[in-house]
Amino acid sequence: MSLTRRDVLIAGSVGFSGVALFSPRSARANDEALDLVKQLTGRTATVSDRLHLIMPADFPTGYTVPMSLDIDSPMTEADHV
Repeated sequence: MSLTRRDVLIAGSVGFSGVALFSPRSARANDEALDLVKQLTGRTATVSDRLHLIMPADFPTGYTVPMSLDIDSPMTEADHV
C-alpha cells in the first residue's frame, strides 16, 4: 500500500488534532507534538520552504481549529496535490 501526500496530510491533521484535544497542557504540548512526529515519521520535524501549516498556537475550545495549508508546487498534470 503506498501513501499519497493527501493521506499523510490527513493523518497528520488527525494526529495533531488528537494531541491538542487530549493534552491541554500547553507547556508539554510542544514536546508531545514533536514526539508524535518522530513516532509517525521516524524523525523530528523539519523546516520546509515548500510546505507551510498556518494555525494559531492557542485556541479556546479545541472543537474547531482554524488552519490553512500552503503548498508551493508547480501543479502539472504529472505532479499535482
